Amino acid sequence: MEKDAISTSGINTNDTCVRQGTDASDPTVIAKLYAIMEAVADRVEMHKNIGEQRDNWNNLLLTSINGITLTASTMCGLAAISDSGAPHATFKISSTILYLAATVMLAIMNTIQPSQLAEEQRNASRLFKQLQARIQTMLAIGNPTISDVNEALENVLALDRAYPLPLLGAMLEKFPSTVKPAVWWPQKKQKKVKGLGRNMDIGNGWNRKMEDEMREIVGVLKRKDKEDYLRLGEVALKVNKILAISGPLLTGLAAMGSAFVGTNPLAVIVGVVGGALASVVNAMEHGGQVGMVFEMYRSNAGFFKLMEETIESNINERDVRTRENGKMLEIKVALQLGRSLSDLKNLAASSSQVGRLTFWHLQVQASFQLNLLINTLLGNIEFSNDSNWHWFGSGRVWRESRLHVLRDCIVASYIWKHFVPRNDWAEFFSSNTDLRNWVIQNLSKCDHEVQNMHWPFLFGFICWYIWGRRNYSLFGENDLSLDSMIHVMTCKAQDWYSVVSRLPEKIDSCMKTITTVSWTCPPDNVFKLNIDGSLPNSGGIACGGGLIRDSNGRWIKGFKAVFGKTSVLGAELWSILEGMKLAKSLRLKDIIVESDNLIAVQILTGVLQPPGAVLSVVSAIQFILTPDWKVTFSHLLRDANYAADWLAGHLHTHDFGVEVLDTPPVDLVPWLMHDLVGVAYFRSV
Repeated sequence: MEKDAISTSGINTNDTCVRQGTDASDPTVIAKLYAIMEAVADRVEMHKNIGEQRDNWNNLLLTSINGITLTASTMCGLAAISDSGAPHATFKISSTILYLAATVMLAIMNTIQPSQLAEEQRNASRLFKQLQARIQTMLAIGNPTISDVNEALENVLALDRAYPLPLLGAMLEKFPSTVKPAVWWPQKKQKKVKGLGRNMDIGNGWNRKMEDEMREIVGVLKRKDKEDYLRLGEVALKVNKILAISGPLLTGLAAMGSAFVGTNPLAVIVGVVGGALASVVNAMEHGGQVGMVFEMYRSNAGFFKLMEETIESNINERDVRTRENGKMLEIKVALQLGRSLSDLKNLAASSSQVGRLTFWHLQVQASFQLNLLINTLLGNIEFSNDSNWHWFGSGRVWRESRLHVLRDCIVASYIWKHFVPRNDWAEFFSSNTDLRNWVIQNLSKCDHEVQNMHWPFLFGFICWYIWGRRNYSLFGENDLSLDSMIHVMTCKAQDWYSVVSRLPEKIDSCMKTITTVSWTCPPDNVFKLNIDGSLPNSGGIACGGGLIRDSNGRWIKGFKAVFGKTSVLGAELWSILEGMKLAKSLRLKDIIVESDNLIAVQILTGVLQPPGAVLSVVSAIQFILTPDWKVTFSHLLRDANYAADWLAGHLHTHDFGVEVLDTPPVDLVPWLMHDLVGVAYFRSV
């Protein structure tokens, strides 16, 4: 059942429940409150009367326009069947005039949307009634202060702005470009989250469990309730736009058809059918009160936004004594949501469980985004010779470095200054002129926190958001102001981090030292042999592959092999043996053998003793080593060994043996280019 947004606005919108005024003895305070209450009572009556008037407008205009349209359609049909002469001309002219009048009236009606105007005034009347009741309660309790007067005055002014009385100049936009929640309360300055106090076992009805429950409820309101009503509001707005354009368009076409009745056989069809369709469209739009439905959804979204701000203003206040009493707030929230206290706790618990279940999805998404960000931005892939990239705007071609996009442009620096403490600005903006070093430096600050979030997490999140915003702006899809963008960014980051922070052991695992991994060319006159073995088949048939490259990263030779049944370690060692045979046949005097199997490397370097199953292949490797042949065995991470890994897992048949590759396979070329230009991969070590 849809909740009436306006009837539930009784939640206290104060940041605190402690009155800051100290002039309770001021005799003018009560007089001021009575004056405000009289003004509020007057507004209640005005909005009620105007709401009834505009509802009458909707009914009268709907009936009148449909009557005019159907009469014009009938006259158009009569003009078509009447003989030429005075009756024919009379019907045709009258039909055209009626259609034109209906077009103008319908255009005006669709612009002002009387049903939506009536809903706005009904909402305003309810809100002012509630404000009047709160002032009466305040006076009945006694001891009001000047802060109560200021609060009541701010609420009156906020309601006047949200629901203006005049039509011209101050009327709310009926077809906004984006659907936003209605806001009828004074906007308070957003407080930075300071976290929970040390001692939360007792104090003003609050404890840590209650605060966690309230945070979960806020998350549900943001993710589910408010978003659902905004989505429904967008649907209602689109339908209303289509109907608002279709009605006058159809009556206008019908007027043209009526004017040409008798000269073209299609004219009478356009005139009659256009009028009938216009009546149907008008009945759907204004009889169905689509504008009122849109306003209702917008107001419902505003109600949930008000609940979010009320709860957040309390849980973000560090001093629990200045918060609204926790038990009272819990009861209010339960009543506003139409739930019992036990249902409210179950809602918070279920949301928390969903958050834990979705943590792994968030972790995978975060890992993917950060990997993609670093591969795109930190790799040495050149967009142009000077590491700049191009974008087109206002008829001009701009050249901009990636560091400028992420840190130094006006938009990026404005966003960073909101999060980075002022004392750290100099170091943050000027300490590094190299993008790679700047990113790595910030991702490595694991002990640094901003707004109760680990800085590496927040830094990566902001980088991704800035980069995405630039792409959206290039395609004209970004319509948020900077302040709105920062607010959205902060909310998303806090929601994401609130899920992660519930698993401390996962945070510890995510906050390791950040590094990048990439393949590097060997020194001059040295060749590098990259090897990998695998068991790609379920039958246990071992495969292997490898490639040799020179100091410039150029392909020398490669191979792929099928060895038969053996272990993963055996596949790796047999691949190393075949690669060394290939290198020796090419008379390469100095080679580096790289493998991502640490055990294989440790066996060949003498750190570990080989198990019996691979003793024969280890002996064969040692046998081909000669004093005049310099061979260095080295371990590298799998991310930097993808070319060999690709050869070990592709292009294999069931035929045993080794096949030498003089040229690289076509599908392997992109990965060889990645290695050549030094594309880096993100790793925690």
